[in-house]
Amino acid sequence: MDCGAQFNAKYFGFSCDHVERELFFRTQWCQSRTIFVLYRLFIWCYQIAWLIAYYIDVAQTSPERLSVGYRYLTRWGYIINVVYFTLAFVQSLIGFIKRNKKMVFKESRLMLILRSVVWMLHSVGQSVSLLIVVLFWVFLSPASRSPPTPVTAFTIDTHGINFLLYLVEIITVAFPMRLLHAIYPIIFGLLYVLASVLMHVTGDISAIYPLLNWANAPGQSAGVGIAAAVGGGVVGHSMMFGLYRLRVFISNRCWPNSTATVGLRASANAAYEVDV
Repeated sequence: MDCGAQFNAKYFGFSCDHVERELFFRTQWCQSRTIFVLYRLFIWCYQIAWLIAYYIDVAQTSPERLSVGYRYLTRWGYIINVVYFTLAFVQSLIGFIKRNKKMVFKESRLMLILRSVVWMLHSVGQSVSLLIVVLFWVFLSPASRSPPTPVTAFTIDTHGINFLLYLVEIITVAFPMRLLHAIYPIIFGLLYVLASVLMHVTGDISAIYPLLNWANAPGQSAGVGIAAAVGGGVVGHSMMFGLYRLRVFISNRCWPNSTATVGLRASANAAYEVDV
């Protein structure tokens, strides 16, 4: 399928054929589901460990921050990451168990919902993580503040490593991407902008960030918020989609007969009727 075919309206959704379904349980480069589920387990443990460590640290050093974390895009993005990697691990574990028990893989309604949620969160998380990295280090860098604030391990994790994990995902996992799934990070970004407006209206906080100040610069805040949500979703998702296409291209060239490559080639280059 060329990029032009990606603009078919059906690709806003999460339907796929039986070949693509199988690709949600393996890497692009290896057919072993054992290796894939161990990879998923490692990433999930990493996310949970840092989440627990963060809340322990904040509870001891700045407990007042626990009640205001909902204000910040970084916290929203981190929650998306934790939920995504948790559900992705569950999905891979189910696929591993089914294969080891030699069960006939027939997708249930629950598995369809799980796959759709994982797919959507994958699209949202990668774009939002990239947006957080750019906005933080360009506009909100600790070094640019007065007085400068120290860069901690938690700062690097939430504003850097989380995005690197999505880059690893793009390179590693076998399941496909849809260009039109850019709509989901856009919706997520607009929901955050709406939430910031509600925080202002209810008297919670008006200036979450210097460029998002609804009390003093509502026009600027609306423009920056919408531009960041739409632009970040489109540009971020398009970049990740480009990396996905590069992954498929390299796999086609280097491992043309691997199961994952054959599956992706079938879904990417052949016309088929999508299952619901």
